[in-house]
Amino acid sequence: MEPTASSSLGYGNLLRIRSSSMEGKQQETKQIKQKLETLRATRKPAPPKMQSREYLDFLATVDTANPGETENFLNATQSQPWDKLPDLIPIGSHAGVRYFIHSCDLEIQQDWSAISGQKHDPELFAGVSQTPNRDDSKIYPGMSKYTAKQYGTDTLSDLNYGFGLGRLHHQLPNDPDTDDTGFYVILNAVDRSIWIAFDFEPHDDTGEIRTVMPEYGYEYGQLPGDEQNQMIGVQRLFGGDWTLQQPYSLDRGDPFTSGAGRAMATRLFAKPACFGEVVRAFLS
Repeated sequence: MEPTASSSLGYGNLLRIRSSSMEGKQQETKQIKQKLETLRATRKPAPPKMQSREYLDFLATVDTANPGETENFLNATQSQPWDKLPDLIPIGSHAGVRYFIHSCDLEIQQDWSAISGQKHDPELFAGVSQTPNRDDSKIYPGMSKYTAKQYGTDTLSDLNYGFGLGRLHHQLPNDPDTDDTGFYVILNAVDRSIWIAFDFEPHDDTGEIRTVMPEYGYEYGQLPGDEQNQMIGVQRLFGGDWTLQQPYSLDRGDPFTSGAGRAMATRLFAKPACFGEVVRAFLS
């Protein structure tokens, strides 16, 4: 809708103009219009969407031991309007199906019950390189501590600390659109390996957690087009060595059979990580 004279000039300016003489009205109207044109000419355009190459450059070089840099990455790649989120990041093909990372702020459901006493401390954003603070009462912003369990038993030790990159999308042959696979994509903050984990407790349209019943076969996920019907709860797709080859790329073959990690029928749980334990993980 085109702006009207009232919306362009402002109500207060119109009142002042109406109380002026005819010559004064014309002069004030001219000045206001000139200011309006100046504002329009100097207004900064919205930043363009981040391309996949830019995204991978950012992901490969962000200092995940530094809370400030980590939050900067998450804000730039996830805390944006949906139409300004980064382009889909291709990560290869499997059984003729293309796969992508859809960058967004969706993560595995967080369990806050065990850390109700912790707090977010702005001083953490100075990073750990100067004075490592090992206080376990403060939350590392954006970082999660993961545990994987099957029938109540821990089944995973290679993914302890990290953060969500978004959702795993797939594109079928001859289909211009992509769809959500039901998996989260996660970065291991310590070694920069990339994992997927099935969303076994998805939210419904109202924001409530929709409990998935195992008897319906949804406790673990399956890849579209997988003829072996392999059930996946957690799997490592890429080791941290993807950051050693430039230009950075995850689109180099089949991420599910490249040997980076076996698929596990196990469920991944997350809770917010405390700053001290993350520091110790990086220093160990």
